[in-house]
Amino acid sequence: MSLTAGLVGHPVAHSRSPQIFADLSARVGRPVRYSLFDVPPEGLAEFLGRTALALDGFNVTAPHKEAIHRACAHLTPLARAVGAVNAVRRRPDGSLEGENTDVAGFAAALGGNVPRRAAVIGAGGAARAVVICLKQLGCSTIRVLARRPERAAGLCADSGLEPALGLDDLSLATAFTGADLVVQATSAVELAEQVALPWERLGPEALAIDLLYRPTPTAFLGQADAAGVRAMDGLPMLAGQAVAALRFFRPDWPIEEPDRWAEEIGARLRAGVD
Repeated sequence: MSLTAGLVGHPVAHSRSPQIFADLSARVGRPVRYSLFDVPPEGLAEFLGRTALALDGFNVTAPHKEAIHRACAHLTPLARAVGAVNAVRRRPDGSLEGENTDVAGFAAALGGNVPRRAAVIGAGGAARAVVICLKQLGCSTIRVLARRPERAAGLCADSGLEPALGLDDLSLATAFTGADLVVQATSAVELAEQVALPWERLGPEALAIDLLYRPTPTAFLGQADAAGVRAMDGLPMLAGQAVAALRFFRPDWPIEEPDRWAEEIGARLRAGVD
């Protein structure tokens, strides 16, 4: 059995997904044909009504994760909880089922390490996936920070967290103090250049993760490294969510060590990133 899949987003030319799925195809010994679909928001309805019908499944990236969540006839419990979809498979009756594999991808990136106190910057689907993952892993304290805290109100309420904080000095100090994990979960490449982040308040073994991986390093990770904080880009999560997506598309295909595969693929991706 083969797999015909792809990635829909805007833009997508920079995507590493074809490389990842070529690697996965070799690992499982099954043919995978993977394409990129650069679809602006105004073209999404046509994509879902025509192009998607020829695919067994497809991945979803910005800016379509929430719109496709609303368009799917079926959602997994996790996709419903996150409120965003990044993997869709076509059921035998032709209807679409949405999943969110960012949660599994972030767990793979952590590699079994469970933070005690985390600060998450962002209020969108990626931030929600990170928060859900941290809750599942048993992280005891999670503080969400956002430029507009009111935008993160639903995320915090749904997750049983304290109300979101802004990106002012006092709020940042509150969230960073003693944290052993800080996650940059926005699409704002320039965020770290616009906001003074109190790296010195983090715990001694803290890890900083930027879900972005371009430019290399991002300003966020460059600042973390300069402050002596361990830094990780978004490639391990990218690889982890892709492995989980393949399992969603083809649950009967042999993927015996998904975390090891994600780690190895992430390392290969890093070697090829400009």
